[in-house]
Amino acid sequence: MSVASPSPEAAKTTRVLIVDDDPDLRELISQFLSNNGFIVDTAAQARDMERHLTRGDIDIIVLDYMMPGEDGLSVCKRM
Repeated sequence: MSVASPSPEAAKTTRVLIVDDDPDLRELISQFLSNNGFIVDTAAQARDMERHLTRGDIDIIVLDYMMPGEDGLSVCKRM
């Protein structure tokens, strides 16, 4: 599977939030996106995600479906 790369200008200004309770997976996704020019923030759970969202500068969220506490589906429904 290939991933389409954004234009260099778009990637430099696109802020992605990775929300996943698995630290290894969070780091892997974060590293990949950072290496491709995105600005990346991470959160381990929905509560941490809320803190990032209050800043108002997140463009895209990569959200784990199965997390302890509030799962990704509940987060999507709430948003």
